[in-house]
Amino acid sequence: MTKRQHKGLGILFFIWGIGSLVIALICPFLIKAGVNNHFNKGATVSMIHLGEPMTEQEREDYLHKANILGFTALGIGGFLWVLSAANMISLKIKQAEDLSEDQDENPYERGA
Repeated sequence: MTKRQHKGLGILFFIWGIGSLVIALICPFLIKAGVNNHFNKGATVSMIHLGEPMTEQEREDYLHKANILGFTALGIGGFLWVLSAANMISLKIKQAEDLSEDQDENPYERGA
């Protein structure tokens, strides 16, 4: 891969990691707020179940799935950040190798 490709992939992985971490922060809170808002112990109508009351077990299932979503998105975001860091490190290594190759050459032999 070229230096430009390393840099581009590093930036893309970093941006995707930020997006995943934003999802990990926002989505579980939105789901929990919606479930808690629609779940009332005395309510006969729930907007989630379209007229059917939500049971305590269903409420706990939704909240558990929201936690799973948050941890999954957090893991994906962290993994993408690790990929971004690996790309940037390999870019720096490639730049150092190219620099050392350029210094090893004798500038007077190029014209010959």
